[in-house]
Parts: sequence; structure tokens; C-alpha cells
Amino acid sequence: MMRVRTMLAGSLVVAAAAATLTGCSSSEEGKAKAEPGEIARTFYKAYAARDWKTYCGLMTATAQRSEIQSYTDSDDTLPRTSARNCVKARGSIGGGKRKAPDHEYRTGKPVDVPESPEHDAGVGIWISRQRYDESSGETRTTGLVLRLVKQKDESYKVDQQERLYDRTSTDDASVTRLLQGGN
Repeated sequence: MMRVRTMLAGSLVVAAAAATLTGCSSSEEGKAKAEPGEIARTFYKAYAARDWKTYCGLMTATAQRSEIQSYTDSDDTLPRTSARNCVKARGSIGGGKRKAPDHEYRTGKPVDVPESPEHDAGVGIWISRQRYDESSGETRTTGLVLRLVKQKDESYKVDQQERLYDRTSTDDASVTRLLQGGN
């Protein structure tokens, strides 16, 4: 009986250590350690739901800086790059968090993308969603091509995003070209 208790206690210690090592201490960290397709879905769903905390939390400092500069009048307004300042900048454009729309999300397979002048090498992946446009009565497909960069802790973060339009090809070469600045 004593041996069973010792083994059970040892198993609990190992499980707790494994949870700590895999980043289960917060939901954003756990999501960031997921596979590229899951990161892309979580990121795009957070965007659709205006969940800026999750959205900005899945970005590198480079991407957060870009968001802050895009959504504030000057660099002086939010001088430091952080997920918190990214959330403030995104929230400044209005529209609070909402229920994530029920869209159909599709992702491509991850492809290696080389570094560019502004971004580290990483993994490129496309994600699209279909949504019904009430004004036109049509189903529209919109999406993103994301560059995910592996961090020191082996998690992935979004470092770059480019718009994906209905006419954009999603083959490997097109994903790489979009992330390298081509059309």
C-alpha cells in the first residue's frame, strides 16, 4: 500500500512539472505552444471576436509594434511595445469584445519561409473564413497569410500578417511570395 501511494505522489509531481513546462499556467501561453494551424485559427477567431487580449498576446514584439503604430496617432502615445499597449491601441478604434462569429475556418499546411529585411525566418500558413454578407446576399471568403516565428521557449507567435483575397492563390510559392513582399 505504501509503495502505491509513493508512486501516485510521484506521478502527480511529474504531471504538475509537465504542465508547468508546457506553459499551462495561462491560456495564452498554452495556445502559443500549439501547432501553427491552431495558432492561426485562434488568432483569426480572436480578431473576429475583437478579443484583443488574445489577439495581441499571440504576436511577437515586432507585430505588436506594427499594430500600435497603425492604431495610434503618434509613436509617443504608447511608447513601449507590449501586449497591453497593443490591446489599448486596438481598443481605441471602438467596438468591444463580441461573440465570435460562427464562420467556417480553413487553414493550409505550414511552409517554411525565409527571413526578410523586417522579419525572422519562420513558418507561413494561410487561413480563410467564409462569411455571409447580408448587404450583398453573397458568401464571401476572406483570409490572412501569417508568418509564425518560433520563440526561445519553442512556442510560435504571429510576426507578420498579409490579407488574403478571393483571387489570391494559396499554394506554397504564393504564401512565401506574399510574406516576402510580393503580390
